[in-house]
Amino acid sequence: MLDRNSGTKTNVSTSICKMELKFEDVVYIHTVEDAEIEIPQINELNEHLRSLVEDKPCYLIVFPGIGSSSSQEARKYAAKQKGKNVIAEAIVINNLAIRLLANFYMKVNRPEQKIKLFSNEVSALAWINTIKESRITSQT
Repeated sequence: MLDRNSGTKTNVSTSICKMELKFEDVVYIHTVEDAEIEIPQINELNEHLRSLVEDKPCYLIVFPGIGSSSSQEARKYAAKQKGKNVIAEAIVINNLAIRLLANFYMKVNRPEQKIKLFSNEVSALAWINTIKESRITSQT
């Protein structure tokens, strides 16, 4: 989908998710239910993400789909790849099983970007905005 005012793409669908550029540099990612995420899917996601944000630094708010899974290799690969464009990633989780997997991912794979789990979108966006403000302050 194109933004009528700017002519830029604001929505992208991949085999594992739907991405939406909600603000200038905040991307919402909704993974599909029962997605099997491997390295090719991560490459597809990252390619579309870079295109969506025009290869600029960005922030993610991720809503994992129920029943989604990924291999150890895919998690390790994802942790290293996202850090190239992603400043911070907020993961919104309402499911205990996914929360356990996300905690495991954060502790074992240690993504390069800042990452935090939330139970709702409002808290996730507030955290992202805090990080954005601190980056702006440190750059001035």
